[in-house]
Amino acid sequence: MSVKFWEDQETALDGLKEFADGWFALRYKSTQAVLEVSKHIGDAATASDIFQEHQNWLMRAMELLAEDRKAYQQPVLRTGFT
Repeated sequence: MSVKFWEDQETALDGLKEFADGWFALRYKSTQAVLEVSKHIGDAATASDIFQEHQNWLMRAMELLAEDRKAYQQPVLRTGFT
């Protein structure tokens, strides 16, 4: 019984590591997206251009949020922590 417990712990830790690695990768992607939008906003000629860049960023942010949710669900479901 104790062997099963520690095997489960190892599985849980592997899943959490996978999630953490993915979380940092997504944070990096998010930071890069904001940096790119900031550059485009700085170069925008009109308020409409600024608004469009903001909308593009918001859409990308929502996509990353969905990726976050999916990335979180996979290791959690694998480890059985629901």
